[in-house]
Amino acid sequence: MKEVPIPRVTREPPLHLVFETDSTQNIAKKFLKTHSFSPEEKISCEGFVALRQTQGRGRQGRVWEQESQSDFFDQLFLSFAVNFNLQFPTAFKRELLPLAFGFCVYEFLFLKEGFERAPQKGQVFLKWPNDLVYEENIEDKNFKKFGGILVEGLGGNSQFVLGLGLNLRKSPIHLQNISCSLDDIAWKVNANATMPFLPPALGLAAGLQNKFLSFLEGWMASPESVQKKLMENLWTRAMGPLHGRTAKLQVGSGPASDTNQKFGMIQGLAPDGALEIWNPSLNKIQRAHAGDVTIV
Repeated sequence: MKEVPIPRVTREPPLHLVFETDSTQNIAKKFLKTHSFSPEEKISCEGFVALRQTQGRGRQGRVWEQESQSDFFDQLFLSFAVNFNLQFPTAFKRELLPLAFGFCVYEFLFLKEGFERAPQKGQVFLKWPNDLVYEENIEDKNFKKFGGILVEGLGGNSQFVLGLGLNLRKSPIHLQNISCSLDDIAWKVNANATMPFLPPALGLAAGLQNKFLSFLEGWMASPESVQKKLMENLWTRAMGPLHGRTAKLQVGSGPASDTNQKFGMIQGLAPDGALEIWNPSLNKIQRAHAGDVTIV
C-alpha cells in the first residue's frame, strides 16, 4: 500500500491529506489507536482525505468503488477519527451517532451554502439509515446513490470512525443505473461557501468537519434537546420523501423470512432512530434498526 502523507491542509480542527490508501477508515482507526489525547481534548475530530482509495467499504461489508478513470477529487473519500475524553451525559444516546452524522452531511450539503444550485428536477434526500440518494421521478421508484456513510466504533464507546464517500464529478461507469454524481444532477461545490483557499473538495471536507465538531459539542451540552430536534429534522427535512411510501426492508443477506424482511408503509422514526413500518398483514407497526430499504 502506497501512502504518502501530505502536510495538514487545515490546523483547527486538523485535516490531513494522503495520496493513496486502502481506506481512510483504516487510517483513522490507526490514528485513534496510536494517538495520545491530552486531558484538555474533551472532544476531538481528526480528519483524513485520500486522493485515491483502493479498498473503500460501506455498510455490511460492501465495497465503495472508485471510478478507474477518475481524476483527483472526482470523488471524495473522507473519514473522521472522533474521540470523546469526557463522561457522557446520562441522556446521551450513542446509538444516534450514525444518523446524526448523516444529517450533518445532508444539512451541510443541501440546506446551507455548500452548493450553488438545486437539481434541475427530482429530489435529493437521506435514505434511511445513511445513504445520500437522488430520485429523478417518483414514479420510477429508482434511487441513484451518490454518497454513503459508514460509522464504526472502536470499543469502549468513546472512539468512533465516521466515513463519507461522495461522488462529486463522476460515478463508476458500470453502476450508472444505480449511482450518480453531484455533477450529474447539476449540483456544484461552492468553494466560496466552504474555504476558498482550498480545492472545492477539500474545502467541503473542512467545512463539514467544523460543522460536525460544533454539533458534537452542542450535543454534549444539551443532549435531550439536541436529540429531539435531530429526530424531528431528520424526518421532516432529510428523510421526508420516504414518508408514506410502500417499502420492503431487508435485514442481512440471507433468504427472505418473517424475521429478516419487513414489508409495509414507512411511517417515521422511533426515538432511538429505528425505522417504523406499518405492516398491514400483521396490523401493527414494526421497527428495524438496520437493513436496506427498497421502494416497491
